Amino acid sequence: MGYYLDPNLVAHGFLLGPDGHFTIINAPGKSLANDQGEGIYPTSINDQGEVAGQFVDANLISHGFIRYPDGRLSLFDVRGAVPGAGQGTVGAGINSQGEVVGYYVDGNGADHGFVRSCDGVITIFDVPGAGQGTMTYEKSINAAGEISGSYADSSGLEHGFVRACNGSIVTFDAPGAGVGQSFGTQGGRHQCGGSIHGILWQLYQ
Repeated sequence: MGYYLDPNLVAHGFLLGPDGHFTIINAPGKSLANDQGEGIYPTSINDQGEVAGQFVDANLISHGFIRYPDGRLSLFDVRGAVPGAGQGTVGAGINSQGEVVGYYVDGNGADHGFVRSCDGVITIFDVPGAGQGTMTYEKSINAAGEISGSYADSSGLEHGFVRACNGSIVTFDAPGAGVGQSFGTQGGRHQCGGSIHGILWQLYQ
């Protein structure tokens, strides 16, 4: 799973099967050629072959999407996401239950996390103390529905977090991470089992 840019700088998603066959993923009825990075950006695939990611339209507004194994593609937006260039809804990860995580941008330019259930119900969340936004990333929801990601505090310093299925949130910082705006800790992949595992990215000064 991935994407490529055509000569017009429009992104097209693809699936590469074990037999070497490519399946191209495009938003139906969307003709894009404005040379500014519009198109489909798959970011995650689960064991059932469901793909999640981001679609950037001709107005450069982002929308979340799910592409099902039968080829159906469903776009979605979080209520409250601003429909402006460089803003909107960004789909990031999908787990084996079909739950999608990501973030959206509000009218003040702040990011907020969300999780979308397999039946389309969207729950918005923020980490307490997030002054500049809450973000989730590719592979950041596991089979148990636990979510990992990062948030930026009022000074712009990033911290990692894990959100449990019941909505409780634990935050953490990696030892040795830099201190100051645009530095800190980003949480990545989260395994099952209730403990913080996986990948931690440290941003150093």
